[in-house]
Amino acid sequence: MGDSPEAAQYFQMIWSRLEARKQLRHGFVSELTGLEKNALQPQDGKNETVKQYKVFTGTWNVGGVAPPDDLDLSDLLDIETDYYDIYVLGFQEIVPLNARNVLGPKQRSAATKWHTLIADALNNSRSRTQEASRTQFYSLIVRVVLLGDLNYRIAMDGGEARQLVGARKWGMLLENDELLLELSAGRQFDGWREGHVTFAPTYKYRPNSDEFHDSTGAGHRRKQHRAPAWCDRILWRGKGMRQARYERCGGYRLSDHRPVRAVFHAVCEVAEGNVVR
Repeated sequence: MGDSPEAAQYFQMIWSRLEARKQLRHGFVSELTGLEKNALQPQDGKNETVKQYKVFTGTWNVGGVAPPDDLDLSDLLDIETDYYDIYVLGFQEIVPLNARNVLGPKQRSAATKWHTLIADALNNSRSRTQEASRTQFYSLIVRVVLLGDLNYRIAMDGGEARQLVGARKWGMLLENDELLLELSAGRQFDGWREGHVTFAPTYKYRPNSDEFHDSTGAGHRRKQHRAPAWCDRILWRGKGMRQARYERCGGYRLSDHRPVRAVFHAVCEVAEGNVVR
C-alpha cells in the first residue's frame, strides 16, 4: 500500500475484526505456504516480511425480496467449515427497484434485516470505522476485488442457449459469454482476471425453485424471457492474489439470482512500523 502512517491507519480501518473469536483460536494470519512469496520479496535496504491472508468474497442480487426471519447465511458465508481474515460482501437490490423506492423515502426495514442477518452470521462482531478520503488513499490500493450483478449475457440465439443450458453444456455457452469475450479482447476490464467458471448460470430462476424462468403467460400473451446467463461475477486484479475457490451457491433460492462466492489467498509486505504494502 504505502510507507506513510496514514497508510497504516487506513489498513487498520478496513481490516476485518468480524472473526475475532476464531482469530484468537487460529491466529490472525492464515498459515499458507508457497504462495507467491517470490513475487513480494522485501526491497533492498528495507526491513519487511511477507504475511498471508485468506479473503472471502461474495455477491448476491436478492431481487428486492425481504429476507425471512429464519434465513441463515452461515452456509453462504462458509462460517462453519472455514475461517477468513477478511470478508468482502456485495448485495444488490435489497429493496425493489421502483420509482417510489429510488426517488422517494428510503425503505430501511429490508436493508436493516439484511444487515442484521449478515452480522448474526459473522458472530455479530462490529468494528469501528473511520472516514477516509477515497482520493487520498486511491494510490495505496494495490489489490482490488470487483463483484456484483454485472449483467453480462450470452451472445447467441436465445433458443439455442436454452438448449445448451438444458444439456448443461457450460463450455459451449461460455464461449459466447459477453464478459469473457470482452476480457479476452481487452476491450473492458483491462488487467482484471476471473477464475474458471465451472458452475451453472446464476440468472434467471423462478423464485424458490431450481428451474430457469424461461417464459410467462399463455397463447399470444406469452412472454419469452432472456436466456439464462452468468450475470453475477467476481473479478480481481493486483499482484500477490491467488483464487482458491469460485462457485455458485445453489441452496439459496430467495430471488431469481443465485449467490456467487470466491476465496482468495493474498500476500502483503509488512514494513517497519506495521505498514502493509
